[in-house]
Amino acid sequence: MKISKKMIEACQKAGACSEGLQWISAKPRTVEQLYKHNSKWFFWLVNILSKLASDAYDAAEKPARDAYHAAMKPASDAYDAAVKAASDAYHAAEKAARDAYDAAEKAASDAYHAAEKAARDAYDAAEKAASDAYHAAVKTENVVYYAAVKAALISALRKDGYR
Repeated sequence: MKISKKMIEACQKAGACSEGLQWISAKPRTVEQLYKHNSKWFFWLVNILSKLASDAYDAAEKPARDAYHAAMKPASDAYDAAVKAASDAYHAAEKAARDAYDAAEKAASDAYHAAEKAARDAYDAAEKAASDAYHAAVKTENVVYYAAVKAALISALRKDGYR
């Protein structure tokens, strides 16, 4: 591919070094010759040309993109309006359902905790009464047992001659 005057002008505008500009301007050169002569200059030129091509594409594409967006705006606005209404209705219904659920769940939770407290209080009272009765019975039994053991021990020691 021949290096054109437009390519050389693009290099000048991009700030190419004077040595490089002299080399590509000296006689008609090709991109292949530039690559063989100095690959860094070649890649610099490719970057410049890529930017030019990208800029040209963007400039050519902008009117089409703008026309597309202008043509799509009424449809997009109508869609957004319809979706907003549906979304608002959904969220209103969802909020009502969530509020009803939360109220029912709170009532159920409160009832459960009230019943649980009453059951726990009844259990604790019954357990305390049973525990108190057990300890009273064991205490009496222990007093009787230790008194009997003490009497037997004293009797055994007296038989053996201890006083």
